[in-house]
Amino acid sequence: MQRRHLLALTAATPVLAQDSRPARMLVPYGAGNITDQVARVLADALGPRWGGRLVVENQPGASGMLGAQALTRSPPDGSVFAMISVAALAILPHVTRQMRYDPLTDLAPIASVSVSSSFMAVHPSLPVRNLAELAAHCRARPAGDPVFYYSPGNATVPHLNLEAIRRALDFPMEHVPYRTSAAGNTDLLAGRVQVTMDSASLTLQHMLSGALRPARCAPLSTTMTAATRCCPMCPPSERQRRD
Repeated sequence: MQRRHLLALTAATPVLAQDSRPARMLVPYGAGNITDQVARVLADALGPRWGGRLVVENQPGASGMLGAQALTRSPPDGSVFAMISVAALAILPHVTRQMRYDPLTDLAPIASVSVSSSFMAVHPSLPVRNLAELAAHCRARPAGDPVFYYSPGNATVPHLNLEAIRRALDFPMEHVPYRTSAAGNTDLLAGRVQVTMDSASLTLQHMLSGALRPARCAPLSTTMTAATRCCPMCPPSERQRRD
């Protein structure tokens, strides 16, 4: 599963605002998250074209739900829109009973902006070189000393990707949801959690430097074969090899 990022307005928005106020792009995730990175690149490109400022505002929390809800409560005048990951639009409605907005009626999509890939990366203290070794290592650990993996929130794409792998191979591993990717990545580098499948934009530099395992055995798999072009030591998953 890959992350897709969608630009959206409130459903009642008629046109883009044409006044002196700076436009606001809400990002329902923390600074440094892949969606935040995409939003800032887009804001830098669109601001001059629109003849004004385009301000990016991070509103993380509840796996993107809080920021998306903030968009639905904004004035429907085109001055506020959001860069939202598909998880907050297509996944959360199916896994939570406390949805605070209806993505089909409260939000109006503008465009699909980008698709991002992920690497499964481990802390160097974990003695594994591939997915099979990770599964075996997790099974061999005492119940009171599990391997922890982080994601930027429940029901996010990194969470579901790792959970799908864990269930398919039937091995134990504890999920630690973070409010932001940056906080989770900091703890991964410090060894407080040991595994992630967060965006390549966050983990790649650390894998290339060896901070997330030596280069000879850094990551375990990717969600996108093309991603290996910028990380030759990152092998694609077995399914991708067959495809």
